[in-house]
Amino acid sequence: MSKASASIVVAFALLASRVTGGTQPVQSPNDVWSTLQVRTAWLHLGDISVDGSRWVTAFADLYPEFTGSFRILDRAVDPRSTTLPEAGEWIEIQTKSRLLISNYRLTGEQYRLEPPGEQRRNSRNDETDVVLPVGAVVRVVRVWVSPACCIDGDEHAVRLAFALIVPE
Repeated sequence: MSKASASIVVAFALLASRVTGGTQPVQSPNDVWSTLQVRTAWLHLGDISVDGSRWVTAFADLYPEFTGSFRILDRAVDPRSTTLPEAGEWIEIQTKSRLLISNYRLTGEQYRLEPPGEQRRNSRNDETDVVLPVGAVVRVVRVWVSPACCIDGDEHAVRLAFALIVPE
């Protein structure tokens, strides 16, 4: 196998691990929140086309069975639709997901109620140490969808969808 082929195999293995949650041992969903004092943070639900008709993600093209990063538990929803959860609903995490707090690395939890990207472009400074495992169940407090924006110079605009969540 050539070095290029080996690199491609490794890249797809890493991507598959990301989509399926990997094989790492999983902490209890409540234990992962221990680094946050207030236990409130934002979950990136995904990127939606500007017209709201479809999810804009590489996973959907590579893995037709992939139905998103979350599942709404309180009502029946087509898993391929762009239906977002509502405040008060419970969702189950479908992929390992890092939680976000605006400017977390510089200001801690001070801006936990401000959606990432509302005042400025998202950055690594928004990433918390909390990574929710596949199967974690959380309650949605609020949903925020960004105005149309371009990501990393991509010519196609998208809308970023986030949910402010708390643990069960």
